Amino acid sequence: MPPFYTGAMANAGMFNATCETVGTAFGNFVDGVKTETGLLPVVVSPRRQILNEVTSINVGHVPDSQRRRRKSQAEARTVVWSST
Repeated sequence: MPPFYTGAMANAGMFNATCETVGTAFGNFVDGVKTETGLLPVVVSPRRQILNEVTSINVGHVPDSQRRRRKSQAEARTVVWSST
């Protein structure tokens, strides 16, 4: 997904509630696809040759970065969507 705009940043270099809104919107999109087409969202693992159904979407407020540069920013991820 594309990065958020700079107005989505809160104090301490974290995202504000925008990331939860986007996660919820994507979950609603997945629900719509499942309802209209009967297709299931999956994540593919070519290495293990398995498919895993997406059953929930969770978001965090810390922007992605190289782990060694992230330091010790705590991140409590929030579930914004789960399959029905």
